[in-house]
Amino acid sequence: MDSGILPHRNRNLGGVAVTNTVPIDKFYDWLVQGPAPDCDRICAAALAQAEPTWAERIERVLLRRGEQAWCVLIGRYAALSEDVKVGLQANPAQLQAAIALAVKSGSHEERGNALLALEADLPLRLAYLLPAVLRDPSPENRLRAGRTLRKMASALLDRAAPDPQAGPQERRAHEQDREQFVEVLDEALRTFDLHFRVEVLEACLWFARQLGERLWGVLGSRRSRAGLVVSEHFYDWNSPRLAGFLLSALEQPGWTPTVANVLRTWKSAEQIAALLRETSYLESPQVRAALLLIHRPQWFSELDAELHALPAELRVHAPRWVRLAGYTSDQRILLLTGWARAGDPKLRRGAVYALADLEIPEAVAALRQATTGDSPVARFTRWCVHAHDSGLLRRSAGAAAEAAAQAAHADAPDRDFGLVWQACRRAEPASRGPLLELLREHARVWRHRLAASFRSPDPRDRALAVQVVGTVELAPLFRRDVEALRDDPVEAVRRLAQILLTATSSRKLLDDSAALSADGAGGPGAVPETIRGELQPLLSMLADGSAGGDLEVIARVRRLLQQAYGAETQAQTGETQATESRA
Repeated sequence: MDSGILPHRNRNLGGVAVTNTVPIDKFYDWLVQGPAPDCDRICAAALAQAEPTWAERIERVLLRRGEQAWCVLIGRYAALSEDVKVGLQANPAQLQAAIALAVKSGSHEERGNALLALEADLPLRLAYLLPAVLRDPSPENRLRAGRTLRKMASALLDRAAPDPQAGPQERRAHEQDREQFVEVLDEALRTFDLHFRVEVLEACLWFARQLGERLWGVLGSRRSRAGLVVSEHFYDWNSPRLAGFLLSALEQPGWTPTVANVLRTWKSAEQIAALLRETSYLESPQVRAALLLIHRPQWFSELDAELHALPAELRVHAPRWVRLAGYTSDQRILLLTGWARAGDPKLRRGAVYALADLEIPEAVAALRQATTGDSPVARFTRWCVHAHDSGLLRRSAGAAAEAAAQAAHADAPDRDFGLVWQACRRAEPASRGPLLELLREHARVWRHRLAASFRSPDPRDRALAVQVVGTVELAPLFRRDVEALRDDPVEAVRRLAQILLTATSSRKLLDDSAALSADGAGGPGAVPETIRGELQPLLSMLADGSAGGDLEVIARVRRLLQQAYGAETQAQTGETQATESRA
């Protein structure tokens, strides 16, 4: 066929064969540089009639032009050569602009080709186009739109989160991509009964946490078929990506039996990792109650004893799931006891916390096996065993363990800080060490509550706050709060604050007599060399947190300061001792 514009053979004009193609080449050059939209329309009309050889040349002409020309190419995306497709990919911004134009074409074939281009590239910034195409008159286009939306959702979930060292702009861009895509899902979900694309529902289940009540409002509506469709496809869609949906479903009436049957069978490393990533759902009383209905789950049956197949940051949560799920007592003790001896300190810590909160003889027996050593976990274990044997503070131990376990995976609620703080307040000074370790370990999570304790009207809170932050890592974070206590109305609190500030102001603090003297070396405020030599290691112990229960070390520091400063300090010692005993 002759296009009338682009000859594909020599013409015969008046018996003279025309073989010179120079005018044709000039014509193509003009089409590349010529005005829009005229040249775009000429190329589009020619492309619709041209044979393959000339079609490829017209496509290359269009590839060198702007958005309108590229819209012509997108409209016939399925017929494009691979070279032209690669050329389109080289300019993502113009490609996406052309797709956005082609999706709105009056031709259902061109809209379908635009969806093919969208499916091949999956630019998240164009996801907003899909809800409208889901309602396209063409069934084939509706299918493509649903399939593309699901692929975009999958690509977004597969995309790694920014590195923790990434800048705020990169992190915010990642968050915005997710937020905007969730809005697209919301619109596609609300219009489900107009397009009935099941791919949309599956993608929405993957983002159940972000959609929240918007998802459950549709699934629970009697006017929508969405809930029925989900129940029909539920087992076919079973995958680790459903973890958030399954746990949120435990809060919804009528879903628990079905969800429990699915969760009970999860046992692969990918499924368990997905479950542990959703540990924050355990804050829900409905979820915790429903987990008891998951009898004898298979969760850790295919994993090694120390859970090496799971990411290290997730292992710490495993004991809490075992404690709350419907395991038999023997199964629960067997798993937790093994983890309490694990090489991973975080997993070991989580297992000890879970055992401490069980408060049954078998759990205490397991704890006795983990009391050796001088780590924070070992000291906490000894404290729990002692509390059980003495019958004192048993509930405080369990509350502290639960609070610490919660703080390990999320911003712990204020009530958890209160549980640990009050347990520490009630504990005898000699047995307070493990609870101090818990408060220090999660000090950054509870930072605002610790800062408020420095301003508490109760001097026992203020004194305890100083003791909690008395480490090299924490003292700089709370230095202003400690400095404010130098003017505290209670002398004992002022003295504790001054000891901490002195101990952390310099690692060579006793080499600088000004640190302990008002007028430098010599004079009435100078510290004798013999006292200096004994005082320096004690203050270093307070500074690096290796002082154990701390109070004995503080008492020794006080006695040395009495010797250094004489009767002036002795007059204040009685009040210091009384406040420390109360605290």
